[in-house]
Amino acid sequence: MTAKIMIVDGEGSKRTVGVTANNALKVLTIPGSVSNLSSAEVAGLAKTKQLASFFLNSSSSKDLNIDGSVSSQEFFVAAESNRAKWFTRVRILLNDTSMEINTNDFRRFGTAAIAPGLTNGLLFYAEQGGITTNFFIDPIRNIGNFLDYADSFVNLVNSVGTQEDFLSFDYIFETPIVLVPGSQDRIVITVRDDLSSVDLFTVIGRGYQEEI
Repeated sequence: MTAKIMIVDGEGSKRTVGVTANNALKVLTIPGSVSNLSSAEVAGLAKTKQLASFFLNSSSSKDLNIDGSVSSQEFFVAAESNRAKWFTRVRILLNDTSMEINTNDFRRFGTAAIAPGLTNGLLFYAEQGGITTNFFIDPIRNIGNFLDYADSFVNLVNSVGTQEDFLSFDYIFETPIVLVPGSQDRIVITVRDDLSSVDLFTVIGRGYQEEI
């Protein structure tokens, strides 16, 4: 003898759960409503927000097109005391001539270096709990090297000016990089060459944050 088992609405409507031909529960996803949440639950939702942040140096500048050949220059996003930051992706933005990635410009770094590229190269890494994780296994010396690690890129030739190109690279983290509140955690890009001739070079981190 088999027992008949049903899943029934516990609030008195006597509605039962349906099953598909493949023995799966029928599920309908509908938009949630804060009207069904308690005030504490609503307050909890408001703590989590989108996050977009430029990488800045110690002078709060977002411009990586500087001279880092004599003294390396760090650009970073850092942990804060009152919020947790989860970074899910980073976008690198460049404008300059000689940045057509489908030509021999591949081995240059725009106007900053001819082939085979920069002398020292860019570093990209996270510092979390005293441990450093490098996202570039080898330093980036030319624009082609970015493709070794990028998940996607956009190259718009002569779009900024008559000879000036737009180039961007997106890096998606398989696991979000978490900057713990009150810690020394950072995500850093280090410039170690003279990039002052490049027209534009900035880096933006994206993800979400939670107020503590």
